[in-house]
Amino acid sequence: MKRRNKIVLAAALLILGSAVSIGCKSEETPYTQNIVVDGQALPFHMSSFQFNNEESADIELKLHQIFGTSLGKQLRQEDYVIVNHDGDNLTEDFRGESMPSSEDIAVIAQKIKENGYLVVNPGRYRVTTIEKEIKALFNHDRRIHPKEKLKEVLEANRESFEEKDYESINQYLIRNRIIVFSTPEGS
Repeated sequence: MKRRNKIVLAAALLILGSAVSIGCKSEETPYTQNIVVDGQALPFHMSSFQFNNEESADIELKLHQIFGTSLGKQLRQEDYVIVNHDGDNLTEDFRGESMPSSEDIAVIAQKIKENGYLVVNPGRYRVTTIEKEIKALFNHDRRIHPKEKLKEVLEANRESFEEKDYESINQYLIRNRIIVFSTPEGS
């Protein structure tokens, strides 16, 4: 009888432990995870939601400006920072004691791509989620180009929005080359 009680107790604890661990899992989906948006809001194929698909050469040019290399000084001066998905500025983490060589810059660019970091203008980027941006679009808190397509976009995606199928809305925007800006109409 003692052995049977131990087995029942062990099974009960296992079930309870599983229920607690399932209950503790966050409701985080790819749509509620932080993304970094640089300038435009949607579609998110150029954001940190997916692998950073910016060309390495473009990243390297921005890095030359960040680190003040001789090539960077020849380019149009623009400020950039390296950020992660939470918008944390990681620029100093990549800065060494001396000015990086072109080879060092290439290695840094590869690390940025591998980690999904972005090189962004510090005054333009912001951290958001796909869910927030699509809700803002449907609340008319975003503007689109072409402007006259807003009603069509909202009507075509109403069902997906009600079903919280944010990815199909994002894909619709990509397919139809709709640019959504982070500021509402009239701003």
